[in-house]
Amino acid sequence: MNHAIELRQQTKKTIKEICAITGVSQAALYRKLRELKKDEKTTL
Repeated sequence: MNHAIELRQQTKKTIKEICAITGVSQAALYRKLRELKKDEKTTL
């Protein structure tokens, strides 16, 4: 999952491409990204 998140933050790859590379499901990746965004907002 960490690799998928790094790819999303550091590249222009789509969620679908990242999931194909890492084997992470799209639902799981979207869920984790949403959690990280929520955590980021609460720490500001």
